Amino acid sequence: LHGTVRDARGRKMSKSLGNGIDPLDVVDRFGADALRYTVLAMCGVGTDIHLDHEDLETTFAPGRNFSNKLWNAGRFTLMSVGNGPVLALDQARGDLEVTDRWMLSRLSHTTREVTASLERFRLHEAIERSHHFFWGDFADWYLELVKGRLRGEEGEASRQAARSVLVHVFDGVLRLLHPVIPFVTEYLWDRIPWPEGQTRPESLLVAPWP
Repeated sequence: LHGTVRDARGRKMSKSLGNGIDPLDVVDRFGADALRYTVLAMCGVGTDIHLDHEDLETTFAPGRNFSNKLWNAGRFTLMSVGNGPVLALDQARGDLEVTDRWMLSRLSHTTREVTASLERFRLHEAIERSHHFFWGDFADWYLELVKGRLRGEEGEASRQAARSVLVHVFDGVLRLLHPVIPFVTEYLWDRIPWPEGQTRPESLLVAPWP
């Protein structure tokens, strides 16, 4: 299905050439999530995976940076939502604003794309779509747009609607990313305040696909 793992010079990695990478070393330095993300993001069908054994810092920077972004955005999300009761999305629909509906639409669209990519074993496409949705639509745009509402600047109804959408969308983000980034996603997901009247799955690992 996929090509060969090669070093920065294009040589096939092997112990005899001394250009192999011990995955446990990578996990110790950058974490298992960074390792999984970096390798899977490169595994386009029929293409080789190029890893520089002489510069692990640069080689695994994509996974490290994305994991850090997810962690930081997740902590900000949890802090912004707080620990108080959260309305289920259906209860808040009457107070949704345009930005909320746009965010929910983007989540639905991205979920369909990621699902289709996974069903075709196009792992790198699934990761790319998840990356652009989380980093661009969610972290760079939506989180910025709702900051004032989360502080109550537009009234309590608007604040509660923003909290409801934020929890719903972040839950979806974590479910989409969990197959690739299992440890950070599970940690954050365990700390999401669950909407009232809904039963939280036992863990993210067995939670239904969005």
